[in-house]
Amino acid sequence: MASAYTHYYGLVAAGIINIALCIYFVRQSVKAKKFSHNLKAFIITGVIQIAAYLPWVIYLMLQISQVSAGFWIGVSFPGTLIEMFTFQFTGNLGGTQYVPNWVAGIFGGIICIYVIYLYIKNRKNKEENRPAKFAIITYALVLLAVCIVSLIIWRPIIYARYMLCITGLLIFFISFFMAKYGNKYINVAICVISLVLSIYINIGLIQENYDESNNQPVEYFNSKVEENDIIIYENDLGSFNIPVKYPDVQKYFWDREHWNVEEAYRAFGPNMTTIYELDELEDFSGRIWAINSDDYSVAEAVEKELGGKVIEKAKFVTKYRDNKYTFCLLEVGE
Repeated sequence: MASAYTHYYGLVAAGIINIALCIYFVRQSVKAKKFSHNLKAFIITGVIQIAAYLPWVIYLMLQISQVSAGFWIGVSFPGTLIEMFTFQFTGNLGGTQYVPNWVAGIFGGIICIYVIYLYIKNRKNKEENRPAKFAIITYALVLLAVCIVSLIIWRPIIYARYMLCITGLLIFFISFFMAKYGNKYINVAICVISLVLSIYINIGLIQENYDESNNQPVEYFNSKVEENDIIIYENDLGSFNIPVKYPDVQKYFWDREHWNVEEAYRAFGPNMTTIYELDELEDFSGRIWAINSDDYSVAEAVEKELGGKVIEKAKFVTKYRDNKYTFCLLEVGE
């Protein structure tokens, strides 16, 4: 049940598992010609799961109906498929590359070939292999369901990182066949390589996450921000990273692409307001911080539409994901 609240991929997996269990227990009861104890227990737990998820159903429906036309996920062939595969073995995603994709591809390919070989060699043990088979079938059905939903709403929702909440199904499938039928020397070799890759990746991750350059944008803003300043930002990474660190500063999220996220973004605190046009701030007088990633488009819009006068600008690039931050301080009004 917890996975259903973690992510919608987890919800789909929980749904598939419950449907399969329902079919299994109903068939079991039909064969026994009585209402089995397992079916009774399943119905009780099913009712509990549905009741526990009901508070979130309304938000599920809203999000399905309001996926923005500007949704940020992009799908490419075969790039998306390659990333979804290699991500499971190295955690590489987008521009974050601690291990070359070819290394992840070869390592992951070897594991898959090995496990498939073990499955084929021992396929006669149908009853014993059923849990692992069910796990990988569920994993595949989740991906199929996501593809179908993407086609129905005509918005891509296929993203490698989203698979983390169901990766346990893949891990169980692999570990089951390796532990039950695998050669101990090959198993040890795979585990050692996995450990070495994990250590190497985490060293790179730590170095990137704690590099001194990551603090420079915050240090700059700390030294410049004053009482009664306000922040205007858009829906890009640099824009969000800085404002959320300042709960006491009044912030305005300029949703000019109409992402329909006003309700969700209230979680950023009482001092975060969504605006759709800059003229909603035409009565404001004082200092405005326009924060962007990579360019000064927000500042240029404030300067043009609100008559802002530029006081100073600054730009930073951090070690973490090569994130770019641009700051522009403007004065508007008298």
